[in-house]
Amino acid sequence: MTAFKTIKGVPVKTISGDRAGASFEGQLYYDSDGVGIFKFVGALGAGTWASGGALNTARNGLGAAQAGTQTASLAFGGEGGSKNESEEYNGTSWTEGNNLNTARASIAGAGTQTAGLGFGGSPASGGTTGVTEEYNGTSWSEQNDLNSARYGIKGGGIQTAALAFAGTTGGSNRLAVTEKYDGTSWTEVNDLNTARTDPGNLGTLQTNSLCAGGNTSPGANYISSVETFDGTSWTEVANTNVNKHGAGGAGTSTDGIIFGGNIPGLQAVTEAWNGTSWTEVADLATARTALAGAGTGSSALAIGGAQPANSSLTEEWSFSGISPTSPVADYTEAKVGQLYFNSTSKTFKVTYAGVGAWASGGNLNTARMAGAGLGIQTASLFVAGETGSILGIVENYNGTSWTEVADINTARKANTALGTTSAGLTAGGTIGPPGRYQTLNEIWNGSGWTEAGDLNTGRNSLSSAGTTTAGLVFSGVVSAGESATNESWNGSAWTEVADLNTARNNGTGGGISTSAILAGGLTTTPLAITETWNGSSWTEVSDLNSARSQTGGTAQNNTNAIVFGGRTPPGGDTVNTESWDGSSWTEIANLATARDQFQGSGASNSSALAFGGSTPPYTNATEEWTVPEFAIKTLTTS
Repeated sequence: MTAFKTIKGVPVKTISGDRAGASFEGQLYYDSDGVGIFKFVGALGAGTWASGGALNTARNGLGAAQAGTQTASLAFGGEGGSKNESEEYNGTSWTEGNNLNTARASIAGAGTQTAGLGFGGSPASGGTTGVTEEYNGTSWSEQNDLNSARYGIKGGGIQTAALAFAGTTGGSNRLAVTEKYDGTSWTEVNDLNTARTDPGNLGTLQTNSLCAGGNTSPGANYISSVETFDGTSWTEVANTNVNKHGAGGAGTSTDGIIFGGNIPGLQAVTEAWNGTSWTEVADLATARTALAGAGTGSSALAIGGAQPANSSLTEEWSFSGISPTSPVADYTEAKVGQLYFNSTSKTFKVTYAGVGAWASGGNLNTARMAGAGLGIQTASLFVAGETGSILGIVENYNGTSWTEVADINTARKANTALGTTSAGLTAGGTIGPPGRYQTLNEIWNGSGWTEAGDLNTGRNSLSSAGTTTAGLVFSGVVSAGESATNESWNGSAWTEVADLNTARNNGTGGGISTSAILAGGLTTTPLAITETWNGSSWTEVSDLNSARSQTGGTAQNNTNAIVFGGRTPPGGDTVNTESWDGSSWTEIANLATARDQFQGSGASNSSALAFGGSTPPYTNATEEWTVPEFAIKTLTTS
């Protein structure tokens, strides 16, 4: 019989009943009550956004009952329609109610669906207003005005105890003024530390509010500064990860989320607040700014906004597990690192991180190389390319097979692409001598392509990241050689921003507009250089283990990426795959087929797709990369 006394570690606690309150993530214990099993305290649940019912009137700069719920909310005012519309949400759809007495946009809100409050804003005639109106579940009635008329104002609390802060009277004027409402009149209290307009906001109580980001002066002067209000004064706390302007918010000053906004460029980023720090969580499905929010940190609504046209979209936020401030609950499902006793086989088992592998996917209809890829493993596009002649062919992958869809308007090769199979973009490339360095930009709406604003710098063999409302294009080849040029896309036009440190072409890029990566590439020889983008500048980080160019790859952001295949010195193709964790590259399982000038797509370094390329001459092969969440090992005495 094996003696376990030499095994070192922390003793497993045995308790009767479930663990609660002081439980912490990663805790293992034995529940001696009932079935008598080992349990593992899991990580916080993952939040997700889902589509809700559309507003009857599309608009931005609208107000909402901040203390409303996901199934009982109130939205009012806003740019679009007559600026006085009021609608109620029942968890499924919006119903038009009685209008505001004073039509206005950039209005603030507080309260609930049956006891709402709207204040401030910019009326239809322009300028500012301090008008305050109360909603009783049926109609609006005017009350005493704010002391400081303004728009771009935010607030929180309930109808009889509300808070108003920030805003502008127009021009360069930004306000720090804070006012309290007692159900009858407004009283000025201590100002914000930083004057601003259009911040994100949290707060269902007058004594429990938060102001995040905003704009401090005309132009793109967007900030990440956060302040909380305790009923008397404002205190600066941890900044958001991403600068914010025009964001929506839901929850309290100790448990909430901020979402969307403009940085500049529309954003979908959602950040969760636990009273101490901000964590980026799942993005909105649609990037937008000037939207409203209501609900809690675990059950919220994102309402309307601008994308850049007025939006009627409603998205519903839900945690699939635990909200950031709730006690960590018990999970009996498998988690990485979990030790448990299987009472059927009478053995101890442990779960461990899964090991990734490549598997064959459906073949392309047209074997080709040097096109562009976008999307995720189960929903990708392969755009253009060449087979000796330049093509405009586009194919869609559904996770099993490829189907030809509408061609791009201008056939090309060595282009780049970003976005999804329902909202994509392709830019740059070569249409053949003498058209080697193209500025051409085309937008995909899920069924066809439309030419849009061109790049400022024509080039081929370039890389990209982001979405069709907030994208980046960087590197490539121009007439003078390799390019370091970086351009930002806001949904309608390209703007040059900070260049790469190392000019190059044919690298692997990906991520989002505020968190991107470029790895490898080519000058006179293949490179191993890696650079990451933080929304304002590029920084050189750890090199690839193998220098290469003309690779495939994808990235979720600048801390999660994968690179595979490509051409290595002195000119051979490789099957090598490397995974990036934000600090270093690790070699993992190889592709089945060595190739270069091919495409990659995917959501992260645990889910990717490789397709097409030169093997030579051209291949239609598709390979799918997957990392299982966990694997299980039986503990033995050997």
